[in-house]
Amino acid sequence: MRSSKSHILLTMFSIRTNNTRHLFETSILPQIKTALNGVNVTVLAFGQTCSGKTFTMQGTKEQPGVIPLTISAIFQLLKNRAQDLDPSMSVSYLEIYNDSINDLLNEKNKNLELRTINSHECAVYGLSQEEVKSEDYIFQWLEKGTCSRFNLLCRRRSQESGRDES
Repeated sequence: MRSSKSHILLTMFSIRTNNTRHLFETSILPQIKTALNGVNVTVLAFGQTCSGKTFTMQGTKEQPGVIPLTISAIFQLLKNRAQDLDPSMSVSYLEIYNDSINDLLNEKNKNLELRTINSHECAVYGLSQEEVKSEDYIFQWLEKGTCSRFNLLCRRRSQESGRDES
């Protein structure tokens, strides 16, 4: 059954785009404003291994990536809104690797299932959601998730090298 909803690719940047802040300001910041008005938005980094997806999304302290720029923008935009708002926010962090969805905030949640909720929504069943109240708190959870991702990567490489020796 086909959905009557359509998905639109707004912008695509080439591998030569080396200015993450420009990418953020031209393509992502307008989507954040749309999301804060209640529209679902997805930002996706897609590409082959070693093409710069992680750097583009995470960046460094000196050159922040899409994720830290987005978090800062959300909190700044919320701060500028009416004082009578009391928004709630939660964070999840997942990885899709070889068609497997893994929860990076809870390493026990592996091979999670994507389920359709209704004709307009889907969700990852069993994915952790942690309530956050500040920018710093989100960054703490992201650091935990990034460490989990690194640990998973090390285990995969160790398993692969073990296979090579047998």
